Amino acid sequence: MEGGPPHKKMKIGAIIQARCGSERFPNKVLMNLPMSGGPSVLAHIFQRVALSAVVDYCVVATSIDPANDTIEEAFPGQVFRGDEEDVLGRMYECARENDFATVIRLTGDNPCLDFSLLDEVISSHVKEGADYSLTTGLPMGMNLEVVSFAALETAHRRAEDPYEREHVTPYLERRPEEFQLRRVALEAPENTKNLRLTMDYPSDYALLNLLFDHFDERIFSLAELSEFVEEHPWLESINPNYQKREYSSEKEEFEAAISLLRKAELHRAADRLSS
Repeated sequence: MEGGPPHKKMKIGAIIQARCGSERFPNKVLMNLPMSGGPSVLAHIFQRVALSAVVDYCVVATSIDPANDTIEEAFPGQVFRGDEEDVLGRMYECARENDFATVIRLTGDNPCLDFSLLDEVISSHVKEGADYSLTTGLPMGMNLEVVSFAALETAHRRAEDPYEREHVTPYLERRPEEFQLRRVALEAPENTKNLRLTMDYPSDYALLNLLFDHFDERIFSLAELSEFVEEHPWLESINPNYQKREYSSEKEEFEAAISLLRKAELHRAADRLSS
């Protein structure tokens, strides 16, 4: 990845969506990883994107809220400021200003990005002429989104639903008849599939601290992570993968709720829910 400000010739850009005002975990994107003195969570993402052979430029898209001034101070010249609530508009304006024809949407609380998979997904997205590509099958926090600027611009101009403005890609996902959507199924080692490699809660930070300390801050592969989990299978219990999970049916969600109640030894409530 080239350094310095973007130029018109640049076509493929990574935009990291980040802010400091998280209600659950404020300032998480600038916390050290590991906490003993490693780079910030955002810095880890920049380091991984820098290893890409196809991404031309990486920028953080944050809001104009003064709480995010610290992000701009930490990454001078690499930050775009936009609307706090209209994240779709913020992403669009950032991509337009930087002349990105293809956009990789990343989030600032997912520091375990696999740059080799990133290049593979981008290349196939461009080759297929897709509007939106989304990977599945990787641990939470590692799946990827790639969107063409043309599709992003259409979504920005047409989307009115507040949910579609806040979450960027639902406008595209809800209209498969209008856009070329690609679901890219990737295979992760079985023992990594339930790991939460994102940072929504302090328990997530605890797991990531352990991982980044073990690997001495270096960029580790999914295969290396799998080997570590094989040696220490209890790692998954640090931050159970039931938070912010999407379920395929109401039945599956109820089964998950019953399981959680039993783990908390709330057996009568579990029995009532399962009856």
